[in-house]
Amino acid sequence: MNLNDKDIEYLLDFDLPSGSEASFCDSDDGNNDSDGNDDNALYEQNYNDTEEIVHPTPQPIEDFLGRDNQFTDSVPPFIGSERVNIDTNDRATPYSIFIQIFTDELFELIKVETIRYTVQCGKDNFTLSIKELKFFFAINIAMTYIKYPNVRMYWSSQEGLRMNLIADAMSYNRFSEVKRYIHFVDNSDQLNTVDKYWKVRSVIDILHESFHEATSTSEHIAIDEMMVPFKGKSYLKQYLKSKPKKWGFKIWVQASTNGYVHCFEMHQGASISKRSEFGPIGDTVINICHAIHGNNHKLFMDNLFTSVPLLRKLRSFNIYVLGTLRINRVHGIENNLVSDKLMERGSCSIATSDDNITVVRWKNTKLVHTISTYAGAIPEDTTMRYDRKDRKRIEVTRPFSIQEYNKFMGGVDLMDPSLVLTMLQIGKHSGPKRGRKSLSQTPPTKKRKFQSLKCDMMV
Repeated sequence: MNLNDKDIEYLLDFDLPSGSEASFCDSDDGNNDSDGNDDNALYEQNYNDTEEIVHPTPQPIEDFLGRDNQFTDSVPPFIGSERVNIDTNDRATPYSIFIQIFTDELFELIKVETIRYTVQCGKDNFTLSIKELKFFFAINIAMTYIKYPNVRMYWSSQEGLRMNLIADAMSYNRFSEVKRYIHFVDNSDQLNTVDKYWKVRSVIDILHESFHEATSTSEHIAIDEMMVPFKGKSYLKQYLKSKPKKWGFKIWVQASTNGYVHCFEMHQGASISKRSEFGPIGDTVINICHAIHGNNHKLFMDNLFTSVPLLRKLRSFNIYVLGTLRINRVHGIENNLVSDKLMERGSCSIATSDDNITVVRWKNTKLVHTISTYAGAIPEDTTMRYDRKDRKRIEVTRPFSIQEYNKFMGGVDLMDPSLVLTMLQIGKHSGPKRGRKSLSQTPPTKKRKFQSLKCDMMV
């Protein structure tokens, strides 16, 4: 089979279907605002892990009722640079961008380890080229936007079902053979038994480096959970009810507001040997912020991650944080905030510590709490909300911390629909399930009782 770059590019150059819009944290009750935000995300609790989450002990801080953050009039300016380091000119295609991130180094690694595994399995005559391996991945990507219930149907002998784009690129037997033996690491080198993702660690490390090198980190970034859909058997599988696909492998992600993932870390559960004052989730946040020290980045995260010790640690790296807060994470803060019963819709209460950590309590339909090392209540603005009692939209005052959070927190949410739409078929079965009739067989005709009764009446 003659394989060339143009054939591979033909398979990879396509427009992915547009996914659902990402929901943000700034919307009215049951109605969409002009900015497409959703306040309900601010109230969502993140108790989604299957294992117990250990958080740092609430730390007491000295709070002063009514004092705003000292950066109210002058937010620390960003001193880094935002640039794209890969070729994205007007002539760039999806394939040309793809091969700059998924480099030949990665495909060479997969080729070598796949051939090594076939030799270990006793198949000495197996051969595989990088071009053929690119064809294999191109076919899997093509399967994500033209989906059949069965992989074999792409090579169907029926003209209406057969997809020439895939069937003419590689035979089904060859596709199945590559899928059977594809490997990313030498099985005999299982030295690090602590790493639960050692089977794909080499690929993860290369992609991690490629994502960093492709573009510099923008000023406003967000950290959140991401789910790689998977319903097979694995002890690493997680359940997150807030994601489009509930079951899969969880990844901690740092993404910009446009959805580009700058850094990520696979979730492996809490480490028993390593304990710190920040807790396992706080340690993860510090790890994936390793490349943004010293540039006054603005980091956004939800109440799963925020804690006072973590904010202080990140500030020592010149990383300024804004996130929602579980109020029991800050010991004694309730004594310095106005009670819920005394607040009207649109009002807020603030308290700032002696080292400039500000907690804002804002009342919309429910109480929302934010904590930040740079954002407080001022400057305020107004936004339109739906009033259930009067059945009309009303103007509600909104503090600065809520404005910032709604504007910059949705980067990871933009990636979730794309990840669901582009789920590869590698793990799916290639033949009919046990007990299910093959689609190639003619379905048997069923005799209905009323037909038999009709014949008897005619006689």
